[in-house]
Parts: sequence; C-alpha cells; structure tokens
Amino acid sequence: TLPAVSPQPHSHLAREGFQFATDHGKGNEYNRRVLTGFFVDGRDIGTAVFPNAQLKVFLVADSWERARRRLIQRLGRSPSHPEIAAETELLALRDAKDATQSAPANDAITIDTTSLTQEEQVERIVELARAAIDRQTRRVSP
Repeated sequence: TLPAVSPQPHSHLAREGFQFATDHGKGNEYNRRVLTGFFVDGRDIGTAVFPNAQLKVFLVADSWERARRRLIQRLGRSPSHPEIAAETELLALRDAKDATQSAPANDAITIDTTSLTQEEQVERIVELARAAIDRQTRRVSP
C-alpha cells in the first residue's frame, strides 16, 4: 500500500513518499493520488502520470528562445549570442535524448510560447482551465 499523504506543503516529505512508492513500483500511482486537482508540469505528465487529465497543455518554444530564457534564469542577466548558441546546442542534445518522454499527449493543446511573455502564457492556460472546468460542470449538472 502507499504511505499516507499529509495535505501540508512539506516538499521533502512528498519527495520521500514518491521515492518510497517508486521503490515499490508505484511512483505514477502515487503522483496521481497526491496531485489530483493540481497544475503539474513534466515531460511525461500527460502521457504516463495523468493520461486521463481533463486538460493537457504542451508548451513549445523556438530552441533559441528556450536557451535564452534558461540562461537569463540561471545567470540573472541577458546572455550573449555565443552563450545562447552554446545553450541551444545543449538543449538540442537533451531534447534528442528525451524525445520519447517529451512528446505531447494526443489530446494535449499545444501553445507556442516563443513570442509570449510569462504572463501571457499563464493567461492562456488559465483560460483553457476555466473552459475545461465549465465543460466538466455542464456534464455533471442535470
């Protein structure tokens, strides 16, 4: 059986619970039970962990822009063109290695975020979530 899960936000305990479940071959089941009703991101969330999620959003962006964003986050400054080029190559290698886990679920909605701000990305996802909730509410209501 899976360990009891506390609703308190203790990340280290959630990680320990996940590790215990994974060690016993139940990592995805643990995630499904713990994370139902949450926004979750990850490479195989929509295909392996939550295949029946009511909303699946797959975010994509131009590789140069992805590299630029990662470097800004990591360095805390605007990166140079050579830094972005090097990071773009690293991302391409990582993407090739993770290709099987990085494929969108068949029913995922893909959003190209290349030219969107973080706020615009959040707005689009919130709109999609509200629409999914409205659809679910209409199905449940008589």
